[in-house]
Amino acid sequence: MKKLLTITLVICLCLAAASLCAFAADEEPSFTLTNNNIVTNDRNSTYIEGVVNRAGGQKIIVRKGLAVIAEKTLPETGKKESFRIKIPARYIGKGGVNVFSIKEVDTKGEYVGSRDRVEISCISREPQDIKVAKKKYDLTFPGELEPIKAKATSGEKLMYTSSDPKVASVDSKGNIVTNGKGDATITVRQVGNGRYEEAETDIKVSVKPIDAYTVTLHSSADKKDDTVRQIVKTGDKVNLKDNPFENGDHEFFGWATSDDGLVEYLDGDEISEMGKTGDNIDLYAVWSGDGARAAVAWAIRTANDDSFAYGTGDACHSSGCYYCGTNQRTKPGGYEKTYVCLTFVEAAYAHGAEDPEMLAECQGGRGVMAVNDSNFSKYSCWEKVGYTSNLSVDDLKPGDVICYYNAGGYDNGHMEMYAGNGAIVDARYEGWGSDTIALRPGTAASELDAATSHSGNSYVMRYVGPNA
Repeated sequence: MKKLLTITLVICLCLAAASLCAFAADEEPSFTLTNNNIVTNDRNSTYIEGVVNRAGGQKIIVRKGLAVIAEKTLPETGKKESFRIKIPARYIGKGGVNVFSIKEVDTKGEYVGSRDRVEISCISREPQDIKVAKKKYDLTFPGELEPIKAKATSGEKLMYTSSDPKVASVDSKGNIVTNGKGDATITVRQVGNGRYEEAETDIKVSVKPIDAYTVTLHSSADKKDDTVRQIVKTGDKVNLKDNPFENGDHEFFGWATSDDGLVEYLDGDEISEMGKTGDNIDLYAVWSGDGARAAVAWAIRTANDDSFAYGTGDACHSSGCYYCGTNQRTKPGGYEKTYVCLTFVEAAYAHGAEDPEMLAECQGGRGVMAVNDSNFSKYSCWEKVGYTSNLSVDDLKPGDVICYYNAGGYDNGHMEMYAGNGAIVDARYEGWGSDTIALRPGTAASELDAATSHSGNSYVMRYVGPNA
């Protein structure tokens, strides 16, 4: 009997030790909760989140009391993984603290690691109001953008929806945009958050048509495209609005009718009959840095306002004219006439298309107006389109440069820039004054022929450098 008691005691001690070992092992967590004290403002479902040290197909199980209410099976990656488990709304009480336990189960269904505790508290949110400047708008189509001027007392961001976007919609800045005849209701809503209840209010919009069309000015800026509207009565002659936009350090040249087109309108230009009643006409700002079309815009503006002076001022920096590295101090004798047009074309790209120091880095210090094929190298920002004898006007793009070949010269002969629509803009041979620069409509075909007659090696080149 004494022996039996001894054996029983030993067995109990072993079981107790085993239980202690199991308890110790149970205290080694293999997952970490990242939100184990969650506050929710209503009885909507919420989420428990955490991270496991090693995902191997195991499950994370959530219990309320003895009942399993949610679980998540992890992928078999063998790596640290995050998990997110949805707690059904019906298990979240209205008041007090809701207590849940979360446990890890291996692929065999055995519990591993320690059990963790999750508390979900339910609190009441504060009410909020939405205040608007007006509750009723009588607008026209087409019409200017109309700011709603709404604000939530919480200061949180508002959302806008329209009952009929074909009549009126709301842009990203909270402006009413009229789109057609009729009535619509604009709902202004704040969805609420951890502190505030949801709130909304309605605005009534009535739109009537008028005999007019819309001109939409696009900023076409580097970072975002803002717009401004100008409403023009059909048949009226009006002046185009001045550019209201900024684009960093870029210079504004004018307006194009496509987002990659040439300048067709300037600030304050008179416009008429651009569209029919109800039309929208888009105009896009052209800035320095917009490639060849900006160089063309600069060249045409210079031809119109006589603002350019060779070898001085904006056309020149300390080492000479942009790109060619020459000025009146360094030009070789007998080449004054050549440098008139050369400097003009290079200055057009310097001011119109590119930051000069950026391009200097691109070309590696080599002159881009190269006369030989070998000079169109990896260091050049230009490519040869072809010899003028093999090209027609249809082969040209705005900004292309026609180069008269000069055998044995330090640089090219006469140079002309194609301005699109069959026109050439260039500087003639009369001297260094800005009055020699002009836009010459309809001359592109004859200038290609003249360059070929000058030399069979005359060619056309195209800028392919940064911002081309």
